[in-house]
Amino acid sequence: MKDWIPAEWLKDVESFDLAACKNEATGTKWNLFLQHQRLRKAARALFDAGYFLEDITGMDGKEGIEVIYHFNQYEKPSRVTLRTLIVHENPEIPTISDIIPAANWHERECYDFFGITFTGHPNLIPLLLPDNFGFHPLLKKEDKRVSLFDSLSNCQTIGVKVPCVESPENPSDKE
Repeated sequence: MKDWIPAEWLKDVESFDLAACKNEATGTKWNLFLQHQRLRKAARALFDAGYFLEDITGMDGKEGIEVIYHFNQYEKPSRVTLRTLIVHENPEIPTISDIIPAANWHERECYDFFGITFTGHPNLIPLLLPDNFGFHPLLKKEDKRVSLFDSLSNCQTIGVKVPCVESPENPSDKE
């Protein structure tokens, strides 16, 4: 099997899974599933490769809160999604606002709506909701949560052998 790297920036990013998605259905070319400790390195690699941050959002599911980072580039549109999972009990993840300043407001919005603490954030105060709002409106009641895996129906997992994986265009490509 030939070693295949979907993009040069990926060679130094340690993810535990990679999925290729139907771009016309999802708007995303690649989904990288990361441990939250690897997030900053992945964000730096994308930023250094000319990607910009589109947004940061979350999804509250049975497994925890998935924090989702959408990146893209102007020269050759190729949306990349970084996904990481944090626990409901202590939703905390490192900030990337010092790497990508545009993340500042996105992280504050996720703090408002999901209660996610972005450690190291320089000004983690509510962005849209009043200080005394009292709850995070996008967190679901436990009995209303569904599996986060259901949101990936238009994606094909390529495997855990990142960064060197089979080409999704020709998975039986042998040397």
